[in-house]
Amino acid sequence: MKSFDDKRQIRIFISSTFQDMQAERNYLITKVFPRLRVEAIKRDVTLIPLDLRWGITEEEAKSGKVLEICLQEIDNSRPFFVGILGNRYGWCPTKDELKKNHILMERWGGWLNQDFDNGLSVTEIEMQYGVLRSTQNIHACFYLKKGWSPEIGNAIKLQKLREAIIRNGRCPVGYYDTLEDLGRQVEETFMKLLNELYPFSTLSEHEKEKVRQNAFLHSRINTYIVNNDNFAVLNHFLKNPSQHNYVVTGDSGMGKSSLIANWIVAHEDDDKWNVIYYFVGNGDQGSAYYRIQRYLIEEIASLYNIELEDREVSKSEPREDMKEILLGLFLSLSNKKPLLIILDGLNQLDDSNNAKLLNWLPKPNSKVKMLFSTVNGDRTMDVFNWRNYPSFNLPPLEKSARIELIEQYLLNFRKRLLPQQVCKIVNNSLTENTLVLHTLLSELISFGIHEQIDERIDYYLSSISIEEFFQKVLERYENDFGCDFVKRILTLIGVSRDGLSEAEILSITGIRQLDWSQFYCSFQYYFTIKNGLITYGHHYIKDSVRNRYLKKTVSYRLQVINYFKEDSTPRAWDELPFQ
Repeated sequence: MKSFDDKRQIRIFISSTFQDMQAERNYLITKVFPRLRVEAIKRDVTLIPLDLRWGITEEEAKSGKVLEICLQEIDNSRPFFVGILGNRYGWCPTKDELKKNHILMERWGGWLNQDFDNGLSVTEIEMQYGVLRSTQNIHACFYLKKGWSPEIGNAIKLQKLREAIIRNGRCPVGYYDTLEDLGRQVEETFMKLLNELYPFSTLSEHEKEKVRQNAFLHSRINTYIVNNDNFAVLNHFLKNPSQHNYVVTGDSGMGKSSLIANWIVAHEDDDKWNVIYYFVGNGDQGSAYYRIQRYLIEEIASLYNIELEDREVSKSEPREDMKEILLGLFLSLSNKKPLLIILDGLNQLDDSNNAKLLNWLPKPNSKVKMLFSTVNGDRTMDVFNWRNYPSFNLPPLEKSARIELIEQYLLNFRKRLLPQQVCKIVNNSLTENTLVLHTLLSELISFGIHEQIDERIDYYLSSISIEEFFQKVLERYENDFGCDFVKRILTLIGVSRDGLSEAEILSITGIRQLDWSQFYCSFQYYFTIKNGLITYGHHYIKDSVRNRYLKKTVSYRLQVINYFKEDSTPRAWDELPFQ
């Protein structure tokens, strides 16, 4: 039984010594796994790397819980494991560790007792338990540093461990000499694994879009704190026969998509309704109105076994008769199960041809309900107000819910904050915004120095506004990827009319595909793609980029102009006059 396959989740336990592997772990966490996570999401798979450099408190270490946590996480992550070995053999615990923690003896005492007698390090215990002695099916890989120079005292043990890894024969062993070399090998190994376990290329375009929509929905349900009052509002709309349209609104980052996604999941067993959901701006070109039309048409036809007379409707180009086709499908449902259509994030809609006026979308009849979400102040909200659609303004999470969210979110990465640290976070008004809270936790997870977590929390929470908070996030990216590199990319996107394509960014900047891909996948949570153009996903990051980088933009605009000036395509005709 493939439990990992059932969950569509890949948890990768990373085993290595800590002191000499900080650079390797940082590179994998900040630059390699974000890229793999993007590829996994395309397949509706969640990828979580387990980096245990922090999350184990001093109290836990003193009580012998360090090893318990490591072994438990190996079990939780099976069958996925990455081992990295360099010059150090690692910390060798004594039998006192067993005495401090009875769970170790109860669960692993037999063989673990022998390992302690043999003076094995925690790193070797992890590698032996996770892979070398395991009888279970595994998807593991090891990476050994070239030109290694063993530390004094444990050279023989380290040599024996390397030899055991090389001759294990159950998983690939790679050798690396640079961080890029290591990253390339890890990425190649796990891309091959993703393609084997979750093939993607055989799907049709509609099936791929459906997977993307489903993946986005699942990405919003992993750490969500249910508020029954919010659910009750949506339930009332669904049961009210006189309401056919309803709008969830609120400020950016308050969790509208998460509310809707979790409400959808809560009604999966409700056979009274057929449900079609579409998260706008999720995936390449997903924010074009005609793509939403086409998706709705094909989903309705599939749900109700309707044969489409015109198969050309599945093509990607916009067509004037799509609204008429969609309306005809609505009318055909008069004697069939009612339909609920959910369009989330309409503020992300590309406004070409005045799409935000929503004239491309037929109004529902008695068998169709529509649930929308958008942000306050967006043009779509003006349309909903003008149409007198009832709406619900999503309130912020209460403190108790934020505490629960923090615990759940960090638990996915086997990390934990001290009670006083959690209290400090939830008592700060910035974290009333769910986007800020998630971003803060994400920043802490990627931070590898446990002793400085307090300082890091204070650094982010000292911000006097949400914009200043995201300024500090940008500063962290500058530290990871280089200030000039980050500034140039984000400024070029910022000065463009509606964003730039990946090919345009690469051509204008001349940066390597690897460097761009690593940055994009790390930063992609803050991007969205509209009609193939990469732009900013919410106004907070857009405002932060503008105030941080867009004060002197002439040289950047000239770079865009020089790229497009010899081009005679509609894309150039659109961008050059703007510049």
